[in-house]
Amino acid sequence: MVGKSRVNAKVVTSKAIGHDSDAFRELIALLYASSGRLQSMRRALAQHLGVEASEMATLLALEHLRRKGDVSVKAIAKHLHIMAANITSTLSRLESLGWIRKQPHPKDVRRLCITLTPKALAALATLHVKLDKVNEAWFGSMKSEELATILAFLTRIERRFPAALHLASSDE
Repeated sequence: MVGKSRVNAKVVTSKAIGHDSDAFRELIALLYASSGRLQSMRRALAQHLGVEASEMATLLALEHLRRKGDVSVKAIAKHLHIMAANITSTLSRLESLGWIRKQPHPKDVRRLCITLTPKALAALATLHVKLDKVNEAWFGSMKSEELATILAFLTRIERRFPAALHLASSDE
């Protein structure tokens, strides 16, 4: 990269910092705590819509993805980092509750057209007012560089999860 200095960052592994490292233990504790707090926040926000947390996450994903033009079951699952089968059952519940409409795709019989109903659009608009306040209170002091670092870190550990789970589950 011309004109930009490169930062030589050392890749730190659990072996390199030691499995007894206070920093590594604190990282794991904070990941667990943050995960639990995110789930609690999602449940609290979902109550405002009168839906389950997974249903709210799916509605928000649908709203986000429709702006990009790809509202398929596969795209929703990829966006939420979950299996498509979970999305299919959640979409069926949301359809029965009047939050979405599912119709055959006009060009691909294997796909569905999934749209938010006026009820969903109105409820999500109201939810966004609350979300903006919550996000400002929780993440307002975060710098864009910090966000980029955290996003890169979480993306990396998400990508490495299957191999780690295999090791945890095996007799190796």
